[in-house]
Amino acid sequence: MNFGYVTVNGVNSNVQVFGSINLTSLYFYVSVHSETKKYLRIFNFGGIMSKIKDYIQLHLNILLFSLTSVFSKFASIQYNRHGLRSPMLYVFLFLMIANCGIYAIAWQQVIKKFSLSTAYANKSVYLLWSQIWAVFIFHESLSVRNIIGLLVVLFGVWMVQRYE
Repeated sequence: MNFGYVTVNGVNSNVQVFGSINLTSLYFYVSVHSETKKYLRIFNFGGIMSKIKDYIQLHLNILLFSLTSVFSKFASIQYNRHGLRSPMLYVFLFLMIANCGIYAIAWQQVIKKFSLSTAYANKSVYLLWSQIWAVFIFHESLSVRNIIGLLVVLFGVWMVQRYE
């Protein structure tokens, strides 16, 4: 869009305003005296996509950590059925330790992208994953108190996220 000539400090100037869209942002530019400057970034899609990617990584890491309790329960079942002679007991113990190691490394990378209050508030979603594993893998029942507790936790996570 060309606004034609305007007078700035007693000098006639050719002022143009034009837009630009790329994959991550929408910009407006202003051109005065053939010098173009970025004036306004209307929307930053890249920032949103980056944040979504960070949250997906955070929650995948929490899901990974929740598998430690699954391996622990399987190890407990093996121990109760077969004692210390069960080879599967040691497989599940190894998986627990390996999972904790992988989680620790991944957590250190993910936590750099969030404030501590946000990261640790989201970590409580672990309870949701634990209940999902309990119901679908171990066929345990989910009580009304469990559901109310999960809703309280998720509400707390949502409250912290509102201010992020």
